[in-house]
Amino acid sequence: MKLSKIFFWISGVFFACAFILLFAHTFYSDKYFNAIHDFRNPQSEFIAKDKHGASILMVSDTGSNDLLLRKIIDDAFQNKKYDFVMYLGDLTKNASIAGYYWMLNQIKPSLGDVPMWTIPGNHEISRRIGMSHNYKKDRAFYETVMGAGYYWFGYGDTLFITLDSGDESLDDNQLVWLNDTLQKIRPMFHNCIIIGHVPPANSRPDYFSDHIMKPDTIKKFETIVRKYKINAMFFGHVHFYSRGNFAGIDFYTAPSSGQSIRNPENPKFGYIDVDIDKNGNVSVAPNYIDTPITKRSSFTEWFARDVLSVRVRLTIIAALILSLLFGIGGIISRK
Repeated sequence: MKLSKIFFWISGVFFACAFILLFAHTFYSDKYFNAIHDFRNPQSEFIAKDKHGASILMVSDTGSNDLLLRKIIDDAFQNKKYDFVMYLGDLTKNASIAGYYWMLNQIKPSLGDVPMWTIPGNHEISRRIGMSHNYKKDRAFYETVMGAGYYWFGYGDTLFITLDSGDESLDDNQLVWLNDTLQKIRPMFHNCIIIGHVPPANSRPDYFSDHIMKPDTIKKFETIVRKYKINAMFFGHVHFYSRGNFAGIDFYTAPSSGQSIRNPENPKFGYIDVDIDKNGNVSVAPNYIDTPITKRSSFTEWFARDVLSVRVRLTIIAALILSLLFGIGGIISRK
């Protein structure tokens, strides 16, 4: 009889754990997942057709540091009005559907009615810090929430072409798509901006020696973009602001907005303002913030990424099975 009570007690514990996890999963899934709208990337869309020029806030490399990103957005929005926010990759620390929804839910109050569109960085296509060996599978998490990894959209008289360069390469399909887009869509617009995560060239060799696209990709990319009029290109990944020139085109890298800062001369987090006037002139200005915030909301980020994921469903099933088995064991031991 004593043994049966132990079995029933253990069965009850497993059942209670399964119930609590199921309740939390359902409640927070609704809280995070259903609260997000309009973050899907504008693939092949024409937006604000009659507008000339644009004002864009560009941010990059947050790595799930939600508190700092909100601080940056709030600071930027105090100074000017933007048409949209363009995120240049590494919004989250690791690839996870629940983690993306959590991050978007955290920063949505700061964005208000200003749209934000994204491209994947190396962290978006890896379930681990840095690089993984299964980019195709890991990209599926990003694409489920955000949409296509590379796409074009028109904003007024400017064509924006975004790239998926998080693994330091552009595959043949993407290169063919890029050339076709520049050949067929570019003539429809007065201006053209290219946006990616990993840059094609090293603008500051005194700061770093890698963190650029692979050599074969660089050559193919240069051959394509050199044939067309492109006003400017923007990238993240290197965690500091810089300006360089590639294939005769000015390109810029954005400062870190949450990950490690690699600029010893300016150890501050920041963002860049991009203004395109009616004549197609591009003005770029880096901005930095003074803040003690250096870490993300670690517990809630972990909770959203790991507890509200597929693994918790498996945990619930396992807890229910164990509860059932110990319950059966309790009934048998009573005889």
